[in-house]
Amino acid sequence: MNNLTEEQRAAATTLAKRVLVTACPGSGKTQTFAARIRHMIDDQKVLPSTIAAITFTRLGATEIRERVGQAARGAFIGTLHSFCLRMLREMGGQLGYEPEWLTIMDDVDAELDMKEVLCDMGFIRKKPKGGFDWLKVGSTTWDDFVMGVTSGKLIERRPEHVQLWLAWDAFRARCRAQNQLTFGLILYEAMALLDKPEALAYFQNRHRHIMIDEFQDTDCLQWSIVLRLAQRAEPDTLWACGDEDQSIYAFRGAEPHQMVAFAAEPTTEIHHLTRTFRFGPKIATAASNLISHNKD
Repeated sequence: MNNLTEEQRAAATTLAKRVLVTACPGSGKTQTFAARIRHMIDDQKVLPSTIAAITFTRLGATEIRERVGQAARGAFIGTLHSFCLRMLREMGGQLGYEPEWLTIMDDVDAELDMKEVLCDMGFIRKKPKGGFDWLKVGSTTWDDFVMGVTSGKLIERRPEHVQLWLAWDAFRARCRAQNQLTFGLILYEAMALLDKPEALAYFQNRHRHIMIDEFQDTDCLQWSIVLRLAQRAEPDTLWACGDEDQSIYAFRGAEPHQMVAFAAEPTTEIHHLTRTFRFGPKIATAASNLISHNKD
């Protein structure tokens, strides 16, 4: 902890159960994230196996593992997709999968399977010379629907989407019959698994300390999974860090307002990492002047 600034040390060692760390670019967020894990294990005597540290990329997970070292053995450090895939490979049988040989389709095979379902449902028709004619809905409408469902923005089954939901359910049933998942289905099916009381209790008890990196780039479904795991009767800790002004993945469903809402909760303790080690006053001033125009 000696190499941390006062701000970093406070964020890493807090005893609060709900913590939000806002981190400007170059402020040592990864270092603080790793220090938090070490502090829980070394000082708070938290069992590594109860820690789930969710990173945005595999590269980020590797960097954190290297910084924490052997102390983190037994803790989960990785992306949310890998975390959810591990859940499904443990208890996916409750959804009809055979977990021991569950596989992931690549994007090409996933698209072909989806179009086979859409053909069977009468949404599209194969052209004699290749390609498809869209009959019931346009391709953009379907793509937007799938994005909305897999990002968690579309939850309610409204009457105007009845046919779209039927096609989506048929696609999920096909994937389950083939014992396969698409990349987009991993999180969706993990959330469905957490709707099962037995699975929810098991994973909540197992992952008692949850950490989230790059909070601003999570979508509604991703944050819902985290909250479901963290909403124990006797909650332990939920520690998240990010920067709402660095959110650039809205086109993929990222919802930075979730970070703003978490900050507004009365039980959330907020820490700010305000000192950057990446650039000087000229860049900081220019960036701050631009960011000051953000309406929210």
